[in-house]
Amino acid sequence: MKQLLQKHKMFTWIVCLVLALSVGFAAERIYAYFTTYATAQGTVPISLGSQTDIHEEYANWKKTISVENTGEVPVFVRVKVLCASQFEVTAEGTNWSLGNDGYYYYSEVVLVGETTENIVASIQKSEDVKSDFNIIVVQECTPVMYDENGNPHTAENADWAMSAKYSIDENGNTTIENEEADDE
Repeated sequence: MKQLLQKHKMFTWIVCLVLALSVGFAAERIYAYFTTYATAQGTVPISLGSQTDIHEEYANWKKTISVENTGEVPVFVRVKVLCASQFEVTAEGTNWSLGNDGYYYYSEVVLVGETTENIVASIQKSEDVKSDFNIIVVQECTPVMYDENGNPHTAENADWAMSAKYSIDENGNTTIENEEADDE
C-alpha cells in the first residue's frame, strides 16, 4: 500500500512537472496573444460626396426645418416629419412638396454650401390631449443625377435607393456613374 501511494505521489509530481514545463514553454505565446497590438499610421478619407446637416428650431407648436449641403457634390433633399398618433402634423414651405411616400421633397438642387428654404411643420393638438410630445425629423439626401442632356432628374425621381455606382480614384475624388447610362 505504501508503495502504491509513493507511485501515485511520483506520478502526480511528474504530471505537475510536465504541465509546468508545457505552460512555461507556451507562456510566451499565451502572453503574446493577450498583449499583442498593432498600430497603423496615416488615413485615407473616403467620402461618397453627399453629406448634409439639418437645422431645426421649435416655437409655438411649429418646427422650422432647413437642410444644409456640407458635402462635396450637389444633392436632392427630402424630409419626413413624425410624431405620436394623438398629434397631426402638416408641413409647408416654398419648393417643398409632399410625395406619395410621406416625404416632403425639396424640388431644387442644393449646391455645395447652400441651404434649403425652410419647411415649417405645424402640430395640431386636440384640446383633450394633455401629454408631452416629440417630433422626429428624418432627413435624407442623394447626389443629383443628370440625364444625357445634362439636365438634373427631379427630386422625386432621384436615386434615393443609392443604386448608382461610385468610384474613388487614388486622390480620393468621387465619381458617380449613372446606372442608366451603363445599361444603354
